[in-house]
Amino acid sequence: MKISVFHKILERFGQLGADEVQNYLQRLAREQGFLETIFNSIHEGIIVTDRGDLIQYYNPAAARMLGLGESGALGSRLGKYVKNFDLTKASQRGDAMAFNLEISYPEKRCLNVNTIPLGIETSDTCALALILQDITEQVTAAREAAETERIGALSQIAASVAHELGNPLNSFTIQIQLMERELAKLPSEKTDKFRKALDISRSELTRLDGIIKQFLRSIRPSEPHMRLLPVNEVLRESLAFLHGEIEDRDLKLEVRLDETLPAVMLDPDQIKQVFYNLIRNSMQAMRSGGKLQVGTTSKEGGVLVVFGDTGAGMTPEEVSRLFEPYYTTKKDGTGLGLLISRRIVREHGGELNIQSQPDKGTRVTLWLPLPGARIKMLEN
Repeated sequence: MKISVFHKILERFGQLGADEVQNYLQRLAREQGFLETIFNSIHEGIIVTDRGDLIQYYNPAAARMLGLGESGALGSRLGKYVKNFDLTKASQRGDAMAFNLEISYPEKRCLNVNTIPLGIETSDTCALALILQDITEQVTAAREAAETERIGALSQIAASVAHELGNPLNSFTIQIQLMERELAKLPSEKTDKFRKALDISRSELTRLDGIIKQFLRSIRPSEPHMRLLPVNEVLRESLAFLHGEIEDRDLKLEVRLDETLPAVMLDPDQIKQVFYNLIRNSMQAMRSGGKLQVGTTSKEGGVLVVFGDTGAGMTPEEVSRLFEPYYTTKKDGTGLGLLISRRIVREHGGELNIQSQPDKGTRVTLWLPLPGARIKMLEN
């Protein structure tokens, strides 16, 4: 371990006069104040631990990132604030390490962590300095880029499938028209059964064509036609449309809407599609007697819509995969509903987030910005 200036002063302490001691102490105080000013102003978090992984120092940035408070965490183990994080290997190795860490408290963040040994305190462990850099924005951007790429590939596949299905459907429609023309030449008493069969076939072809078009509209949402509307109004219409399904499932509905909310810019048809999907997801997650909670409130320059259920809930691993194409926790699910819903919400300048715990239920929040405040929230 290198001998510090402070140790050199201690070695000469007996030889120094009072004035020299005072000058040295003033110099040390100035240097300490200078370093503290730097550490307090930088965006990176800095934490210093002793050889027992106890926190000896941290700056305000680290306090904000990990929720440490002003000084209450001093002397505590870092693992108390960062779950499943063990510094033992870093302190035993005695060399620098770098890794990424995802935390959920006080906010969901992605951190890049660099550990720097501060000298060997014993034969097998050392004190550490940790430098924390918030890379949430970069990670979020990378994830969004990957999601956009997946959606683009998915859209191309959907368009190709729809095209391949559209050709035989058109051919079937033409053949039905030809058969109807031929039947029109025959006496009606001999063709009634055939006409009914053709009517059913035409109806089913029309229905299948509608399903394909609806699928394409869902996977490739059209440009939203924005209007200034109250979210509560759109939400009430959605709940009224699904009221019969909620009653059939014997679910309790609890609605708490903030009537003072300002209107926001939205496409009512697309936002209804999102509401339908989220409400049905909650309904399908619950058994008879479950409770569906729906509410609205204001938050950070926007309007927040909350859907909560008392269903089976999901593990953190399941939640992390919910927006992957074709991933679903339901037996008959397509794995596209949430992906499409979040895409619609983001095209409105908002964000869609999901929190869930096994056996405790799920909470989905949808945030839409107020006019003139179209900022994008980071995931939390």
